[in-house]
Parts: sequence; C-alpha cells; structure tokens
Amino acid sequence: MNKRVLLYKRKIRNAAKKVAFSDVSRSIAREIYSLSRRSALVSAGIERTNSSEIFGRLSSERLPEGKYFAKLTIKDWENHLDKRFKLFQGNKLIYGNQIEKPARGFPLEYRNIVVSSRRLENFSLSIDAPFTLAISQGAFSTQQQTDYDFKYGVEQHGDVFYSLRGNKVNPRKIIITFPGFGPSTTRIPYSVSYLKALTDKDLKDTLMVCFQDRYMVSGTYMITDSAGRPLYSRVKSAIDSLLREYNLQDRDMLLFGASKGGSIAIYYAQEYPGAQLVVAVPQMNLPYYMNKPFFRNNLFLVPEIHNIEQPESILRRYFREGRKIDYFYTNSDELSNHSLIEFARDIPGLTKHRINGKHGDVARTALPSILNIMRGFLGVSTVKEIRAETLRTFSDESFIFGQARIQTGISRTDPINWYLEGNLGRSVFRVLLTDHSYDFVKYSDRSQRIIPAYDPVESINTIVGLGADGSVYKGRFPNHLERSPEHRNKLISEFQPILDDTQGGVKEYAIVNGATYSRFKYVAQPIQADGRTVEVHFVDDITNIAKIRAAAKQTHPTKTLIIVESQDEMTFANLFALRCVMTLKGQRLRIVLHNRNLDATQVKALVKTDWVHVQVVLVHAASNLNISRRPYSNWIRKRRLNVLQSAQREMQSLEAVGNSQTDGNILRLPKAPEHFKAEEVSQGRSQSPTLSAGTAPRVALAQTSSDTVVATRQEGQRAKEKVDATFSARKNSIRKSGKKSKRK
Repeated sequence: MNKRVLLYKRKIRNAAKKVAFSDVSRSIAREIYSLSRRSALVSAGIERTNSSEIFGRLSSERLPEGKYFAKLTIKDWENHLDKRFKLFQGNKLIYGNQIEKPARGFPLEYRNIVVSSRRLENFSLSIDAPFTLAISQGAFSTQQQTDYDFKYGVEQHGDVFYSLRGNKVNPRKIIITFPGFGPSTTRIPYSVSYLKALTDKDLKDTLMVCFQDRYMVSGTYMITDSAGRPLYSRVKSAIDSLLREYNLQDRDMLLFGASKGGSIAIYYAQEYPGAQLVVAVPQMNLPYYMNKPFFRNNLFLVPEIHNIEQPESILRRYFREGRKIDYFYTNSDELSNHSLIEFARDIPGLTKHRINGKHGDVARTALPSILNIMRGFLGVSTVKEIRAETLRTFSDESFIFGQARIQTGISRTDPINWYLEGNLGRSVFRVLLTDHSYDFVKYSDRSQRIIPAYDPVESINTIVGLGADGSVYKGRFPNHLERSPEHRNKLISEFQPILDDTQGGVKEYAIVNGATYSRFKYVAQPIQADGRTVEVHFVDDITNIAKIRAAAKQTHPTKTLIIVESQDEMTFANLFALRCVMTLKGQRLRIVLHNRNLDATQVKALVKTDWVHVQVVLVHAASNLNISRRPYSNWIRKRRLNVLQSAQREMQSLEAVGNSQTDGNILRLPKAPEHFKAEEVSQGRSQSPTLSAGTAPRVALAQTSSDTVVATRQEGQRAKEKVDATFSARKNSIRKSGKKSKRK
C-alpha cells in the first residue's frame, strides 16, 4: 500500500511540475516577474511570500524535453584548491573546471550545468570530494544576481536578456554593449557592461542597450543558448526590433565590448556595416582561447563554438570593407590577439590603441579613451590643439622609447590617456605613454616600448590626449622618433592568417607575446580530408631539402602535413604547432623535429604543448637530454615523446665521447615506428619542393646524403635484439655472482 501511495505522489508531483514549467505558466511567471520591477506592491508581495527564486526559475529559459539544469556544490573544496575536476553523467563528461575560492561565506557552486538525467546516482566527480547536485527544469540563480538584475534593470525578452537606459522615447543614436566574464565562482555570473560613467545627460539623445550573456554556467559568447541552440537570429531580431521601433539606421549605432564582450560585438556587427565598433582585447579564435583549464571541460566542449566563423575571420572581412574600428589591445595577450592586431596595417578606418599590461588591465586602463570615443560618437567631444615642443628618442639594442614635452597648464579634472601617434599606411597607430611628475612631460616606460620590427617608428611624430570628458588634445612635434643603427630593418609586415590557404608556396607567420616575437616560414600540403592527425615537421632550412613521407600506415591518418622553419631559435614553436592543429580542427598533433642543434629545453617545451593528443618525434640528438631520466623517460613510456634510432645512436656517441657516467646501466630504447622513415637522397642540393596531391605525398626537408639517417624497421629490430642480448647477459652475470656469494 505504501509503495502505491508513493507512486501516486510521484505522479502527482511530476504532473504539477509539468504544468508549472509549461509555456503558459512560464509566460504568466515572466509577466509577474517583469511587473515586480515596476510595481512596489507586486515586488513586496513576492518578497513577503519568499517566492522570488520560484518565479525566477519558472520564468527562466526553457530547455528541450529531457534536458535539465543542475547546480553542483563541492564541499571540502579547501583541500582541492587549484585542482581540476570533472563531472560525469555515466561515462560522459558534462562539465569541468579548476577549483577557485568561492565568495567569502558562500559554498562553492557551479550553477546551470545542463544534464539529461534526474537520477543523482548517475553522476560522479573525478576528485575525492563530497558534493551535492540539485536538478531542476528551471535555471538556478542567487539573491545577489537577482539584486544585480533589479539594480541595472535587466529584463527578459523571450530568450534574450538586456537592460535599457538613456532616451527611451525618441533617441537619435543607439549604443549597444556586450558583457565580459566574471570569476568562475562569482555569485553574479551574468553581468552587463553598464558604463556608469555615461550619465543621463550624456545619453539625452541616445538609447543604450546592455545585453546580458545569461546562458549555461557563465555565458556562451551569446553564440548558443543553454541547450546549445544557435542564438544569432534571436539576438539580431531583438536589435532589429529596437532599430525599427525608434527609426534608427546602422550609421546611428555603436557596438562596444571588452574581452568576451568584444568578441560578441564583432560577431553581432555583421549585419550593420555602417556601425562604429569599439572593442578591447577581444578573443580572435575562441577554441584557441578556451584551450585552457577554466574552459577546456565546459565551453570548449560546445560544438557551435568550433563551427561558427571565428571573430578573426569576421574582423578581416570588416577590414576589407573599411569599417570604423577602434581596437584596444596589449602585446602581452597572444591568447586573444592570435597574431592579428599586432601586425594589422594599411586598413582604412582602423585605429590601434596599444596599452601596456595584461589582458585584464586593458579596458580599465583605457577607460578614459573608451569614454572619449563614445562621447565623440554622441557629439559631446572637443578637439584642442596643443604645443608639442620636443620628442626625444631613447633606445637599446631591441626597443625604442619616447619622451615628449608639451605645453603646460592642461587641466587634469578628468583622467586623460596620452599616446604617441603614427601611421601604418591608412591605419592609425597609438601607443600609451606614462605621466611624469611634471605634467608637461610624458614618456614610455619599459612596458610601453616601441618595437622596430613592426611598429612605424619613422611616422611617430604626434602626441594625442584622450580625456574621459570627451576632450581631445593633439599636437605635432617638429621631429619624429628615430631608429638606431643597431636596429634591423622591418622584419615583420605580413598579417595573413595561419594556414589561410594550404596550397601554394612558402608562407610567413609570426607570433608575439610581450616583448618577444618569433617568425616562421612554412609550407603546407593537405593529405586526407577526413584525417585526424596534423603533422608539423620542424627543419633547419626550408629551401635545402630532401624528401620525406608523411605518416603512411597509422590508426589516425594524417590530415595535413606542414613543414616549418623557425627563424628565431624555436621560440613559440609549440604555439605555432598548437595553432596549426586547432585551425585545421585536427584531433591529434604530431611534431617531428629534424633540427640538428636542439637542446633539452626546446624539446621539453614542445612535448608540453597544451593539447590532449600530442606526440613529439626526435630525429636527431638534442643536447642535455637524458632519455633515461624523468620527465623524458615518462614521456617515452606514455608515447608522448618518440626518440628515433637515429637520435639514440647520436646520443650514445655523444655519451661515449664525453665519458658519461651511467653506472653500467643498460637502457631499453624504444623502437622507431615504421611510418617515420627518412629516405636516402642523391648527392648535392635538392631542387625546390614540389607538393603534389596523392596518398603518399613527399615533402622537402633539409639534409645532404652524408647526414642522411636511415631508420628502417629492420635496423630498429636489430638494435632491439642487440640491447635485449646485452641486458640478458648482464642479468645472467648478476644471477651467477649471487649464487657464488651464497656458496661462500
């Protein structure tokens, strides 16, 4: 009888939930929830009955049948701080992150993970920590998020969330902002870019729309909703509806975002070519940016993130269209820049603002400039000519620094960003300066260096001040910065995307991070369209080459073969290889090192390339690399590092010459795989490579016949048998000596 009662209760409860979360009930809940923002009486009634959370969940986004929102609470998190965890539903990974401290006084929670089961026994955690899981058909929230939404007027419009401020009656312009990320454990995971410094007076003729990225755990770049369904048409429809309602055109529009918000702004500006675009440190390649602990096991798993046209490709299209773009960036952010903005030049409408500092410093430091540009868009900007007296150049062997002296008496009532300005063809280039204790002196500190390899040194002869109040100060010096004799001529002028066209000859590419840059020459050949492995072969000289085959017989066929020459001692070679595999959407990465002067540090950096399936193949010996010691021995055992017989022989020769102390240990060396065979070539220099299509294409490598390594399967087998025989003889010798000792 009790079982029957429980069964009936469960059926009634499920039926009640089905009615509560139906479309009709959700619409009613949304109306009441929206009304509570405008009516103190309704708001007081909701608070009095403690039903705010219930109404919030009922009015939230609706998931497809069989999908639910989950709230994961991890206890005892102090013992697992900074560790990575994964949440599994059965054998399927559904969420993962790196543990950070929660807000003081609150539990460690991850809300709105989308699952497909309500049975708690189906879930497990990868770390040994107690946890709880709450599952609902409505989204989870916090009181802090509710208060935040109320404070900034965020309302739900279908499945899109935004707040409105400024002129809501008859605006002549419209500013649309998009939000960035907050900390992963924040109690307010869904923010808006409200820009409080823009007052009602500033916005008297302007409508400001602040979108909220309220999907999944902490947002999806507004690419998908929580169920993974594309959002583009719904967000665009909301924007178009506002433009129609207020009779506005795209030329009356400015889109702004920082970090994640910058990428979203680029994504949603596609249909509005006349709009002005202001972005700060946007991510140019989302999968590349998300290939790190905080995103790899959550957002990185969303297919649409990989399938959309990436912001870099969209922005290059805007460059060709000559759109008006202000781009704030730092050189210390290769994850976001993806070798685009550092080298962008001769683009009409583009103004580059280089800010010193890390990713998170840029928007905060450049806020006066951002407000200045927005006030200029609103028509409250003034331009003031100033006297630029002297511009002095200081330099070392790699960098240039400037010191500017201007007129005195410029008001400091509002913060001002000062820049040195030059031209990159039709593009404007600005680099931030530091205020001296004397208000008439501005200078470049060590982090604001000018890099002769790709900055327009000779054209920098102007100083510009952008005040938060809209004031623009501008003066031209009688001279320009000067390049020192020790500085080489411009080394980097291309900013083509990596692997933009795998057909053709040798291409160039460069990577910048901080004060360091590295250049590469490469040639690429498609092998098999449905292949899973991207092979990246590093060579010493891409013009002096012999022939080598891509991996032939293997479980995971080669998708593309790339031959690379590093021009700067293999600096950032791991990043180049990583960008290759991610651009080509490969699953596995194989790095083959044909270089003759590598050291252990360079090999280690490549083995530690941040990709799940990576293997490094060493063709020649590397200095200071002992494969019998950790971490190299572990990498060999895990097949992450593969040292060919050619490299092993060279290492053994070096050990013999150097009389290395090995205590008589015998090392069992791994056999060279069959599919890495370097073929002998004829005497003399080879001709330039011809990359032809086929099942076994040959790609040119730098070697001569005297240096050619022949690593065949038979030779590997003979080496293995020789080592086994030596090892067996030594073991027998030890056994016999042990028996003699016992007899004595």
